Amino acid sequence: MKKETREWLDIAEHDIRSAEGLLGLHLVPGAVYFCQQASEKVLKAILVEQEGESPPRTHDLVELADLAEVRLTEEQRTFLTRLSDQAIASRYPGPARRYSEERVRELFEETKRFVEWLRSTLR
Repeated sequence: MKKETREWLDIAEHDIRSAEGLLGLHLVPGAVYFCQQASEKVLKAILVEQEGESPPRTHDLVELADLAEVRLTEEQRTFLTRLSDQAIASRYPGPARRYSEERVRELFEETKRFVEWLRSTLR
C-alpha cells in the first residue's frame, strides 16, 4: 500500500473517531459532518492507490465512488447521496440541521460499515 494511501486512511480513522466522540457529547451536526468526511477520505485513498496521484477536490461521495470504480449497490449509492446532503446541511442554519440523536447514531453505524467495507477492498 502506498504511503499516501495510508495517510488518507489514517485521517479517515480520525474522522470516524471524531464522529463517535461528538455523538458522545450529543453534538450531532458535527458527527454527521465527520461521517461524510470519513467516507470521503477512504474513497480518496482508493483513488490514490489506483492512480498514484492526488485525488480530485470534490466532496461528492457518489462522484468519488464512480471515479474509483467502486461497485456500489443501489442502497449504498442512496446512502452516499443522503450522507453528502446531510453533511452539507449540518454546517448551515435551518431546519435540515435539526437531527435526532437516534437518526445520527444510525447514520454513524452505517458509515462505519461502509468505511470498513471500502477499506477491505484495499487489502
